[in-house]
Amino acid sequence: MPFVRVRKPDNFARWAQIAAAISSGGGILIAGVSVGVGIHQFSQTQREAEFARFEEAQKLHETQAIEARRPYLEQKLKWCTEAIEKAAAIAADANQAKPETKTRFWQLYYGVMAMIENKELEKAMVAFGNAMDTGQVKQLQKLSLHISYACRDEMAKEWSPAWSR
Repeated sequence: MPFVRVRKPDNFARWAQIAAAISSGGGILIAGVSVGVGIHQFSQTQREAEFARFEEAQKLHETQAIEARRPYLEQKLKWCTEAIEKAAAIAADANQAKPETKTRFWQLYYGVMAMIENKELEKAMVAFGNAMDTGQVKQLQKLSLHISYACRDEMAKEWSPAWSR
């Protein structure tokens, strides 16, 4: 068998081949990375938009819920205000309070307030009602304030936290 000498390519040609392979593969790699980054950015944008739509829908739902309850809440506020005013009038001077003021307090106590009050407001109304017979002005004034605070807290829970302090 004859001896054939195989010529080795020179270094420049070899490096040129490597560079060509890298550049063609690198282009594919760069294109792949670019597509991946684009897909990621698109997905992120879609998630952010979906989250914004969800938050907007929640706010709308909360607003609609309050609007649907508005007539009840306004009436409840009116009754609470009236109970506070009657209790305050009685507390100012229990002995001088008009009989119709006391009568109206008891009407609220046994009527609408029993329907709308939570436990704290109920306790405040009961304590004030029990103390009315004592005629102790200082105690009645303190208990009248408890009715006010309980009404305020209840309205804060049901209507808006802006009511609370």
